Amino acid sequence: PDAIRVVPVMELRELAMACQGLVYFGKDYGGFFRAAVPRLREELPRLTVPHFVLALRICRDYKGDAAMMSFLTDICMEMPRVIPTMCINDACKALMHLDNHRGLPREARRLVTSLMSRLDDHREDLSQLLVSDLVDSLDCFASYKLKNDRLYKAMGDLLAERIVEIKYSSNPSLWATVTSCFETLEIYHPMWMNAVLELGRDQFAIQKVSFFQVAQFMRSLGRLAAYDEATYQNAAEALTGDVHLLRDAGELTDLIEPFARAAHAHQPLV
Repeated sequence: PDAIRVVPVMELRELAMACQGLVYFGKDYGGFFRAAVPRLREELPRLTVPHFVLALRICRDYKGDAAMMSFLTDICMEMPRVIPTMCINDACKALMHLDNHRGLPREARRLVTSLMSRLDDHREDLSQLLVSDLVDSLDCFASYKLKNDRLYKAMGDLLAERIVEIKYSSNPSLWATVTSCFETLEIYHPMWMNAVLELGRDQFAIQKVSFFQVAQFMRSLGRLAAYDEATYQNAAEALTGDVHLLRDAGELTDLIEPFARAAHAHQPLV
């Protein structure tokens, strides 16, 4: 309550520091962030790249909130002003908070397209990024189904080269996410597919991710017409014990469809 009371008299630097300190607690401090939005809106012409990324992070926790989505619209309209000065690392951090979802203002798509162009212009520097930032950016692009074959080839090549880093990442499902993104974009990336099918031959790697992530990975392989016997076998064994998690026959059909397409029989799954 004390922080809310002084928001109107805070300087931009002070307000940004307060927001940065509280943003990781999300909706627990919704009252503060709702009080901060009018002040941040007043400061839009003065916001720098870190301020914009922070504002996007705040809005991400309030999907469906009309006031926050209105503020997000203003951010998306003002932020192109700073894109020419953004490094690719900051561009990826912004994309992390812009995944497409119902209720997102249409201006967000334009902003994401501009950020994509920024990455495309600096394709030779993508190797400087963390693999998690690359995957988050690819995931964001896929959520809008944006087209950019040149950039996707560069991203896929780099992710394939760093498959070991992906395999041992603190997020064990990055490889499944990348494959799902390429499936959504309707892109068969040969270098990535070779790398991820090789990874799939490691039973431990498959077992580290959840039942539903393995199921989604297999759906992606099926739709991309990719097959590797050992990978399919490992996935089937990982899925068999948790089939009871499926809610209906439709989900069961989706689960076994890639195995049926590949004529891969596995007892008792298929």
